[in-house]
Amino acid sequence: MWTCPDCARQFVTAKVWHSCIPRRAVDEILAGKAPGVVAAYHALEAMLRELGPVQVEPLKSRIGLKAGSTFVSATFTKSAMRVGIVLARVVDDPRLKVDSYGGRHVHTLQLTEATELDDADVRSYLAEAYWLGTEGVGKRIS
Repeated sequence: MWTCPDCARQFVTAKVWHSCIPRRAVDEILAGKAPGVVAAYHALEAMLRELGPVQVEPLKSRIGLKAGSTFVSATFTKSAMRVGIVLARVVDDPRLKVDSYGGRHVHTLQLTEATELDDADVRSYLAEAYWLGTEGVGKRIS
């Protein structure tokens, strides 16, 4: 792991390009969001911590969740949370919007309530992403 000397963020790749953005508190990012969205974020974080160690990295406009590398990110509107799940494959699920880059595929799922995480497929995608963030670090999979 490489730590940026300016912002103290950690990365798998040394001297990787990034914006040195002051960190924000999770509560600051969640302020003013709908109660269901706040509950969904806390349920997501708890679910991911059940998989193993997770580093929470709240930045200007998103919260990154890292296990070696960032494997899940969350962005917010007042009424929804968009969860980006990084996988090595494209999943055919109508709830997911997929953006591909560099052998990785970010599957975005929009949530408004914590109960939407109570889906076996979603839990499976999150576990797969966690593995990729830890075991799959540095491995290009297409």
